[in-house]
Amino acid sequence: MFQQAVKQHGSDMRKASNGLGIDRHLFGLKMIANENLEGKEKEEVLGEQGLLNDSLVKESGTWRMSTSQIYIRHSPSYGWGPVVAGGYGLPYMIRES
Repeated sequence: MFQQAVKQHGSDMRKASNGLGIDRHLFGLKMIANENLEGKEKEEVLGEQGLLNDSLVKESGTWRMSTSQIYIRHSPSYGWGPVVAGGYGLPYMIRES
């Protein structure tokens, strides 16, 4: 299962690096709506009852787990923290051994 998770993570990371992340389309729509819509149309999309204010859409833009890889040759460890309240920050190091 770990091998499968690593493979999936790598695939997702490559897609995100090319602008194909699973949340990118919603973020893009929000930015376009914010810059180009006015009045009633803007309220329908971004307002309290708007499509992009839906709780699921909001949740998809708040990642509870953040990961990062760092390589420090002569350091045994380093610190990493969460990016959101109630989240988790998970660091990892890849070394030759």
